[in-house]
Amino acid sequence: MVVAASVGAIAPVLRYEVALPSGEFTGPRDYIYCTRISPTDPFRRFAERAKIDAGWRYHEMDASHSPHVTAPEALAALLHRIVTGGNGKASIRGS
Repeated sequence: MVVAASVGAIAPVLRYEVALPSGEFTGPRDYIYCTRISPTDPFRRFAERAKIDAGWRYHEMDASHSPHVTAPEALAALLHRIVTGGNGKASIRGS
C-alpha cells in the first residue's frame, strides 16, 4: 500500500509517497474534530464516522480547522495525551 498526499491550494502542488512496510497501517488511529466550524463544515461527516468506528479514537477540541493557530496549547496537550496514552509514556508503535 502506498500512502500519498498532495499539499497546496495557492502554492504549487507537492506530492509525496510513503510505502508502508506491511501494506496496511495497523497502529492506533485518532481523529481530532475541531468544533469552531465554518457554515459548510466539510469535516463533520468524517468526524461522525470516526466517532462510531471502533478502529478510531475520537477527540474534540475548541479550535478552528487550524488548531495550531487558534488553540496551540490545547492541541499540544491533546497530542501529548494521545501519544502517551495519558500516562506520560509514549504508546504509538509502528505496524
